[in-house]
Amino acid sequence: MEKISQNKLLLLLFFLAFIPRLIFILTLSTPLLPDEHTYLQMAETIKAGKGLAYPQVTASMPPVYPYFVALFTFLPIAPLFALRLFQAILGGILSVLIFMLGKEMFNNRTGILSSLIYSFYPVLIFFSGLALSETLYTFLTFLFIFSLYFLYRTPSWKWILSSGITGALSALTRPSTISLIPFIYFLCILFVFRKKSIMPILSSLLILVIAYSPWVIRNWVVFHHFIPTTTDGGWVLYSGNNPMNKSGGGIEGVDVKFPEEAKQLNEIERDKYFKQKAMEFIRTHPKRFIMLSFKKFSRLWRLYPAPTSGYTQAKFILIMLLSYGVLLPFAIGGFFLSLRQFPQTFLLLLPLIIFTLTHMVFIGSIRYRVPLLPYFIILSAWGLDSMYARLKS
Repeated sequence: MEKISQNKLLLLLFFLAFIPRLIFILTLSTPLLPDEHTYLQMAETIKAGKGLAYPQVTASMPPVYPYFVALFTFLPIAPLFALRLFQAILGGILSVLIFMLGKEMFNNRTGILSSLIYSFYPVLIFFSGLALSETLYTFLTFLFIFSLYFLYRTPSWKWILSSGITGALSALTRPSTISLIPFIYFLCILFVFRKKSIMPILSSLLILVIAYSPWVIRNWVVFHHFIPTTTDGGWVLYSGNNPMNKSGGGIEGVDVKFPEEAKQLNEIERDKYFKQKAMEFIRTHPKRFIMLSFKKFSRLWRLYPAPTSGYTQAKFILIMLLSYGVLLPFAIGGFFLSLRQFPQTFLLLLPLIIFTLTHMVFIGSIRYRVPLLPYFIILSAWGLDSMYARLKS
């Protein structure tokens, strides 16, 4: 009976997240943002048998999301609608995973509250309807963390394979995960697995490397260069660290200008050029770099969209304040309360810390905190639950 009621709860939590996303995507027609057109065009190129190309064969973009979008071009229904529908389904599944992790780390009430907040969180509903990598990346990264946690709790090949494969897929969706992987595995060995055999976590890392390696091999075969991530990293680093940047953003024409001499270079030379220029700026302007880092932190965690975002209408500001703004104090409280349960909670805290530090070096934007929202939401639910328990007692 308990198992049946638990299954009913999981099903309920799935549909509570799925239905708002379904309603939202039914209101949409054409793509909303320019980046969506890029992914849709790349999907058509892949369908035509030309591989990852825009318009020439490229390594400027990680492969998972373009190929993910391309899958829907083979279906007999409208590809964009099918993509959005599947992303809504992923949203429902993620709601269940959030409940399970919140319950295991804290308690049942925190798990349910986390899932409910996630289900109706406006920004997450909005991104589920976009042909952008945020929804898939958020899902894969959370499943990676989720799998590592349960690998610690109950070591088995199921969690070894799940953590290794989802970790690789996450890194191949967005290179940001590359900054997380060495820290998370090292700290897993240092804190979590120190009293157990380290073979499960080392096996997970080995599978991650194997699953990731085809991308590196492909780049070597195509470009005859070792390209472990993408050829766009230099441009992103330079966008956030150049003499023109005063805000910590990366908008071309506002925060950065594409140099004329770089236009003559191929993408590998261009990547090296921008990395050199960015590092030169950081070395010669250390105080400016630190100032920009704090501005990037502010942009990443600000209460409402920046003036340059295009979402400055009162309704958007109000939505952000009533969702993120209300939860922020509880998330901060939950963060510090969760430190008492370290190292059990470090897998929840580390993505927030590492991704924040990464964007303090590169570019800060509200959009880049979308993959961090599941962890933020669980911490806010734990903060709320702890306050409720204290008031009750």
